Amino acid sequence: MDYFRHFPKIPYVFGNLSEIGGQRVTSEIFQNISASIDIFESLKNNSSFYTLYNVQDGDRPDQTSSYLYGVPTYHWTFALMNDKIKERGWPLSNSEIEKKVKVDFPHTFINTRNSLTGVMLPGETVEGLQSGARGIVLRRHLDLGNIIVDKKTTANFIAGEVVRNVTQIAGVTGEVIINSTGDEHLASHHYIDGDGERVDIDPESGPGALLTEVTHIDRYFEDNEDLRLIRVIRQENIEEINAIFKQAIDT
Repeated sequence: MDYFRHFPKIPYVFGNLSEIGGQRVTSEIFQNISASIDIFESLKNNSSFYTLYNVQDGDRPDQTSSYLYGVPTYHWTFALMNDKIKERGWPLSNSEIEKKVKVDFPHTFINTRNSLTGVMLPGETVEGLQSGARGIVLRRHLDLGNIIVDKKTTANFIAGEVVRNVTQIAGVTGEVIINSTGDEHLASHHYIDGDGERVDIDPESGPGALLTEVTHIDRYFEDNEDLRLIRVIRQENIEEINAIFKQAIDT
């Protein structure tokens, strides 16, 4: 851990003396990982010391350090130069994003233009009258007309078919017509206009031709792409900044 190697060391006693009969306990020497330096806060706002870099798909921090500086040991500077990396982590590879979004959204979505007032309630079992597909309603996104279903059959729901709740939570039998259906990670998360601004839609009339759908997987890829663009210390400055950092930690 090159980042912590230069941190000052302090004595640390494990446990509580009162809990072990008041016997004297030998302290262990550990690095004071709570030490922090403000050097990088000023560097973030000084473009003469950094440049922007787009992390390549699948590259780890140490690999990026090797590519930029010829050695893998400056990987710790990336988190200090980029709050988003510190807070949200290093960007994933495209294949890792696909795996993650499928784990996070593992179910089936049904989109309808029909009103969902009082029907297709969470906990109800629903069935496609043509496909025979069945599942349990987990939740509804009323602003989008989406029903999220835990599918219990190998058969898939079909666009255009009628879905009926075969069990009723509120004692009401309801039917809707499927506009579209598929894996949950491909369901709409929101819609944007031509300026890229998020806009609300009327789920019963649909988004129209002027709006663009942003699915869950689209959003994951967009967020990951944002993480790829990072500030990195210029190659000609890295050794100087590293020396200043070490000196500041030592003092």
